[in-house]
Amino acid sequence: MIAPAIVLSALLLVLSVPVFMVFGIGSSLVASVGLGLPWATLLQVSFGAVTKHVLVAIPLFIFAGLVMLRGGVARRLVDLSITLVGHWPGGLGIAMVLAMGFFAAFCGSILAAISAVGTILMPVMIEKGYSS
Repeated sequence: MIAPAIVLSALLLVLSVPVFMVFGIGSSLVASVGLGLPWATLLQVSFGAVTKHVLVAIPLFIFAGLVMLRGGVARRLVDLSITLVGHWPGGLGIAMVLAMGFFAAFCGSILAAISAVGTILMPVMIEKGYSS
């Protein structure tokens, strides 16, 4: 039963079906046909997984990072990091890591830090000769 699920998953990936749907369809097929689990159980487990309150925090962390970016906090943090370590060899890369560490500590999410600090420093780093 696993071989047809793998073939179906590969076919769905070739047809550009989103990866989360490919995983869901493939695992549902194996669980229902291969293991004999009823569809109602699969639906209950799936619904329970996506209704966790913890998942609400992810978009809110990203929102906090964007508010800090638009408010200028990220720019000032980047300027502080560049002032502290920018004169060292490879200082711009070190400043990026330092700014992301502080920013992640402030907003609570490294993903928000990447989206905020990365949009500021990546063009500067590419301009200075860092490879992308």
